[in-house]
Amino acid sequence: MVKMSKTSVCQLIGCYDYAGITQVAVQLSIKLREKFNTILITRKIARRTEENIKIVKLDARTTLEYWKALDRIADQFDVIHTHDVYSLPGLLRKKRTAKIVYTDHGIVPLRYSRINSFHGTIFAHFCRSFARRADVCIGVSDYIVDELKNRVGCLNVLKIPNGVDTEKFKPIKDKEYLKLKLGNPMLLKVGLIEKHRAIDYHIYSMPFILKKFPKAHLVFIGTGRDINYYKTLVRDMRLDSFIHFLGWIPNQMLPLYYNAADIILQVDYCHGFGLPILEGMACGKPVIARDAYAMREHIQKSGAGVLIQGKDPHELVMAVKHILDNYDFYTQKAREYAKHFDWERIVAQYIKAYKKVLNG
Repeated sequence: MVKMSKTSVCQLIGCYDYAGITQVAVQLSIKLREKFNTILITRKIARRTEENIKIVKLDARTTLEYWKALDRIADQFDVIHTHDVYSLPGLLRKKRTAKIVYTDHGIVPLRYSRINSFHGTIFAHFCRSFARRADVCIGVSDYIVDELKNRVGCLNVLKIPNGVDTEKFKPIKDKEYLKLKLGNPMLLKVGLIEKHRAIDYHIYSMPFILKKFPKAHLVFIGTGRDINYYKTLVRDMRLDSFIHFLGWIPNQMLPLYYNAADIILQVDYCHGFGLPILEGMACGKPVIARDAYAMREHIQKSGAGVLIQGKDPHELVMAVKHILDNYDFYTQKAREYAKHFDWERIVAQYIKAYKKVLNG
């Protein structure tokens, strides 16, 4: 890799996939091209690239090889902007000419981790401790900013939220999306199908929702390590006519599904930001979210949805009813709030942060 002639910015992610972190890094890579030479580097690629950006895959089979690969290329850039907590020891074990910007998207707390993920979670917290040495740390939510300052001990912390493409995610005038509509109401959950995303709570609540709304359907978009377990659970509960697992949907198709849905669910047990909340709101959809972590911030600041506290299915049923009874109010609030996260605003904040660290 050759040193670039003008200010060069590397976006670094652990895995190039359909997840929100990838979408953030991709959008930054694209939108920063006018001002910087940009490149996206990843440890592995889990899907075929759709975007017109340069992606470099590091040749690293283990974490130690990953750190060594980062050590070899790190000083070939002016700014390395990493979104991968596991990269930090490889980038920050020694002083570098490159400025290191770290965006923290959150780590799953141990109590919500899968049993066989405990060691990985502990390792993630160890890697995160290196963030204290970064030139600047970015928290995507108030919750993450608080963790970086008060749990990790970082001194130079900024809050820059993730963005949403409000020209892509928006209410659609034509009715093409109605072909995708399942149920009335259609409840949509987008994201990983894993324990910490409260998939069990969604499923166990569905019989109670059906008693109140017999035509309701619950749609999951996404995949994950626990998806087969939850598919079996749905079949055993004889809910497979009402609960649908669609897997990963191409990003350009997501706005159609958001528009087809009536309510977006984000009642995860934990989440560092909650990008589907913004994507749904940008499409004018109300959101039901858990009153915890970063999820509560979006609902409290937008007024575009309802927060639930615990695991009682009746609470979710009442939240669905309340939103449907006041639907126009919530849809208006949703769209207004999402506009504050338009990518042009977010990119401007990152440009300011880059210039600050480059100027010392």
